[in-house]
Amino acid sequence: MALYIRQPFPDNHVPDSFLDKLVTNGGVSRPKLIPIFLGATAVTQQISVVVIFLMAFVYSYRKSLSLPLVLATDAVLLVGGYSLAACVHPRRMLCFHTLLSTILWVSLCAACLRIVAPVLRTLTVSYSDDTIYALALLLSGLHLVFYDYGAAWPSQSSSSPSGLSADSSLDLNVSEGGGIGASVNGNRPNLPEAGAARDEPGAAAALLASPAHFHGTFSLNAAFFAAVLLASRLESNEEVFGFVFLAIQLFAFFPLGHHLARRRSMTLHLLVALGLVATATCALAMAPEHRSLLVMYLMGVGFVSFVCPVWLQHIHKYKFTIQGPWDVASVEGAGGEDF
Repeated sequence: MALYIRQPFPDNHVPDSFLDKLVTNGGVSRPKLIPIFLGATAVTQQISVVVIFLMAFVYSYRKSLSLPLVLATDAVLLVGGYSLAACVHPRRMLCFHTLLSTILWVSLCAACLRIVAPVLRTLTVSYSDDTIYALALLLSGLHLVFYDYGAAWPSQSSSSPSGLSADSSLDLNVSEGGGIGASVNGNRPNLPEAGAARDEPGAAAALLASPAHFHGTFSLNAAFFAAVLLASRLESNEEVFGFVFLAIQLFAFFPLGHHLARRRSMTLHLLVALGLVATATCALAMAPEHRSLLVMYLMGVGFVSFVCPVWLQHIHKYKFTIQGPWDVASVEGAGGEDF
């Protein structure tokens, strides 16, 4: 049909058969409540981590939390996280090269942090306490808002009962040289083979080696900025070192541990979540003047963990999608990828 020849129908003519192939809510199914409950634990965990972080500063500032106890907590968390990684990948994590490179990397970071501790302690001397505390609370809130909960909890798929999509799983890569790296398999770009330039020494590379798979950079920087601001209000250099090192483990190493716990078993994941909630609750309950904050925290955890999942399932019935011949064709390749 020549378009330049006048036709017996207007230009905006739509035939009656155009909507015969209209499909409404095609492939849309009502989400199950249990996976939504489990997915909400990622938010609950991070809220609890922030509460533990803030209460650790409060007790350190009041001298209720001694320096040896803070350093012992740092050591226990570090050893516990590496032990968890060793349980998931025993042959990789327990080899001599990996263990040695991790020890060297942690020692280097601890030495650098101890050197800059005097600078951090006097960084905000000219600012008032109210300004520092307000900024710390604001940055903690930004950390929660911009935290990459998608990295903490992989996208769900109906084909996988565990909530993981068929082509998405966390992989802990350990190169022959001892470097550690983490990535999420599935829709991943072409990366060098193990042992190439992607190798990075130390355990922190497990979180930072693949920025394409962990997009919470702004959230991580906000948390570290808050830790530096609060650490500048502590009295001794040793307290600054212990507190900042604790913040590094909570905000940098914990996401990796959360991935490993989730991959190991759902029971371990739930135990970690319950442990964090219990720790945050005890930390708030031990301070009588913070009872109102304890009530707010418990109400927030209950709202996020129970009310929001039920609410999400309820409003899902209002979801309305249409599909028809006007949609762009999706060509599926041999590997299952859409082009």
